[in-house]
Amino acid sequence: MKLTVYRPVSGRIEVSGMRRPHEGEPTNREWFKDETGKAIRPQWVEGPNGYDGHWEIARQHFMTVTRALAERFGQVELAMDFNENERCDRRCQDAKGDDCTCSCLGLHHRGGVYAGWVEVGDTTLIRSAGIKRSTTTLTRTHARQIY
Repeated sequence: MKLTVYRPVSGRIEVSGMRRPHEGEPTNREWFKDETGKAIRPQWVEGPNGYDGHWEIARQHFMTVTRALAERFGQVELAMDFNENERCDRRCQDAKGDDCTCSCLGLHHRGGVYAGWVEVGDTTLIRSAGIKRSTTTLTRTHARQIY
């Protein structure tokens, strides 16, 4: 099973494909807590076969956990949904965090350029469509370069 971190437009982050810990390693639940400073309540959601489920974690731990997974396992696939009907605005463009779900697909997050957006008002840009998923793979090397 491929190691994947999925960030839906809303709700908790899903982490699937983690292997069982080797002898002497912390449990996956303990590992999540160690990596985030224990400020996390990971929840195991069983799949149809019991073993094929996923972990759910709070959105604010997305980048911390994703980087740590890439470090631990070598690479992790990121799947992030973006709402193509959600307006991109100055809050997105001036944002400091990493939780952008608007229709720019993160392109304008934390400062970017207008890419054919229609400005409606002093702070809001719009573009229309539906929900789109963006996927990429984060490797250990790239994880070390982030932030």
